[in-house]
Amino acid sequence: MREHINTPVESTGNKTVIQLIVFRAGNEEFGVKIEEVREIIKLGSVTPIPESPDFIKGIINVRGEIVTAIDIRSRFSLPIAEEIESKHIVVTKKDENLFGLIVDEVIEVLRIQGKEIKPAPSLIDSINEKYVDGIISHEDRLIILLNLDRVLSQQDLMDVTKIEKRKLLANKTEFDDSSNKNIPKSLDHE
Repeated sequence: MREHINTPVESTGNKTVIQLIVFRAGNEEFGVKIEEVREIIKLGSVTPIPESPDFIKGIINVRGEIVTAIDIRSRFSLPIAEEIESKHIVVTKKDENLFGLIVDEVIEVLRIQGKEIKPAPSLIDSINEKYVDGIISHEDRLIILLNLDRVLSQQDLMDVTKIEKRKLLANKTEFDDSSNKNIPKSLDHE
């Protein structure tokens, strides 16, 4: 399944119609503006990148272009009620970089009125509120409208990477310290 996306925001009279790609990641539904999505592809082979953060699953080749694959569940530390196999990659471009958002399932293309987007509450449990442009209530569902510029900002990705590397180093140091305590004195030459 490959869909090329290029339908812009429409304006009908005084009403602005916005089209969203709605997808599921973990137990949450997210939306991104359709003009921010280059295409949707099936999840295929991902080549891992050594020592990258957990949420960067690796890189993929999309018709000769290298795309960084980011797992949305891991990126936002989303809880999972049941183990779900991710099915799709939502390909988007930020600056000169291509990113593929690994999602559980692309649900629909949704057309809404701009006025249907409500401000995000000041406290959002599942993800950092700076990544959210608003909340959409649609057919008894809540859809979190993501701000891809912030989600994929190079500075933010670097900051998260540094934090994860510090955690990894702290865990390694803790492991090294605890494993040395079990070495018999006769074998400990230091």
